[in-house]
Amino acid sequence: MAERLYSVQQTADLLGTSAAEVRHWIDLGRLPVEQAAGEVRVSERGLVRFLTDRGIDLGELLSATLRPPAEADGAAPEGEAARRDVVSRLAEAILHDALHRGADAIYLEPVPGSLTLKLRVADRVREKPRFASRLPRGLGPLLLARLRAMGHLAESGGHDAAFSVHLDGQARAFRMEDQPTSDGPGLAIYPL
Repeated sequence: MAERLYSVQQTADLLGTSAAEVRHWIDLGRLPVEQAAGEVRVSERGLVRFLTDRGIDLGELLSATLRPPAEADGAAPEGEAARRDVVSRLAEAILHDALHRGADAIYLEPVPGSLTLKLRVADRVREKPRFASRLPRGLGPLLLARLRAMGHLAESGGHDAAFSVHLDGQARAFRMEDQPTSDGPGLAIYPL
């Protein structure tokens, strides 16, 4: 799947700011850009990195993306495809972030109305601050289901599975296992 590229105006619209402000961030080197067909474009990966580095509330951004569109004539909601795409990209972003931080384990645990994310780095487990509060309500189960599907966990008998994902142009291998919690089954994912 090709990475999405956004124009300066599209980036401004996504971030709820002006095109001038986006150009300012680009000029300062805070927002990475690429040249595509002679135009400056912001890659999706660069946008996610920019948001994460600055602590911008990804939950609000995802909430806007996940709002279901009005259904017409009983047709299947096109918002479902967009929702699946956002959940897939969020799952990949979690894996990418964990690798970037040198994590040797990723723990996703359901909590009432949300999901916590913890990373184990150098034998220290730390919860990602505000992840649960930023995750739009109802997205936690979808995210766990998507990760289980990526790892074919159900096909392996539901206990332990290995899988790989292309991140940064490389196939990266992971092992996944179900982790029981008081609020339901969570996941433990281990980069290999």
